[in-house]
Amino acid sequence: MLFFDAIIYLALVCSAVLAAPSYIDVHDKIYPPDPPATHHVLMGIKYYDEEAKKEKVDEVIIDLYGTVTPLTVQNFATIGRGLRVLTDAANEEGSTMVTYKKTLFTKLIKDDIIEGGEVLPGITPFSMYGFKFADENFFLKHDRPGRVSLVNDGEPDTNDSRFSISLNANGSPERDGLNVVFGQVIFGYDNLEKIQLSQVSSKSHRPEHDITISYIVVDELKISDLAKLHQEYMDKLTKFENGDQSVGIKLGPTRTQLKEGRKKQDLEKEERRKLHDMKLAQNNNPVMKISIGFVLLLILYLITTKRKLLFSRSSANVTNLDDPVSIRKD
Repeated sequence: MLFFDAIIYLALVCSAVLAAPSYIDVHDKIYPPDPPATHHVLMGIKYYDEEAKKEKVDEVIIDLYGTVTPLTVQNFATIGRGLRVLTDAANEEGSTMVTYKKTLFTKLIKDDIIEGGEVLPGITPFSMYGFKFADENFFLKHDRPGRVSLVNDGEPDTNDSRFSISLNANGSPERDGLNVVFGQVIFGYDNLEKIQLSQVSSKSHRPEHDITISYIVVDELKISDLAKLHQEYMDKLTKFENGDQSVGIKLGPTRTQLKEGRKKQDLEKEERRKLHDMKLAQNNNPVMKISIGFVLLLILYLITTKRKLLFSRSSANVTNLDDPVSIRKD
């Protein structure tokens, strides 16, 4: 019985130790603080769900960092809202609406990157500053998943409307100094994890089923003292670089990871409940009680019998001092 109790106790202890959700270690890394967001972008992405075998629209929310890359953010936000441009200089009616809505993601590499944002495909590159515009700065790094940065032609100062989102759990540090980071996915990264399961061409990495921006809403935040917020960010960044990780940030778990964590916790609770029920069943089992009682009686009987045997042997070896003793005379 004691052995059985020890086994149950060890099992319960192990279950308690292992009860933490699996995502904690993955999201335990502390990153440098992010700049204050100047814009929120809601983007609905339409894709073919390989598991459900149907088209779906899932959302992501992106923060844009206009205090660090104001020109880049303005370009993205303006195209996101949409603007009408002349396609025929001789005819004012020859214009078209330029927007990210209905544009394609044309490149997808699993656990690496997804690229899109070509607003005039097959016609011309486009930005609100002309065909191309210069690299603003490389202050922000590709140090975490969900980083949003410009796509260029592989040469400096060749940016237009195109952008990419990092899908690598460790970020994309190889793009530092090459692509301008200007935003971060703050919600819906688990949707990107589903989207990246889409089938793609082995050579061009172009999705076999269209992945499109179904809708996009750009909200510019009304902040009274943006310069003060940016200075506070710079102060925090300096502290972080000097070793103060208390000002850093952690990436929150995605909805998928939270769901998996809750599922694991539920399974572990069920296992602990079963072990507890097994212990109660063992303790309350009549057969077990009778067996234990029988064993105890048997042990008591053996002890009593042994004591009687030992007592009888001892008595036989003891001389009664009251008996007369004959003394032999020579």
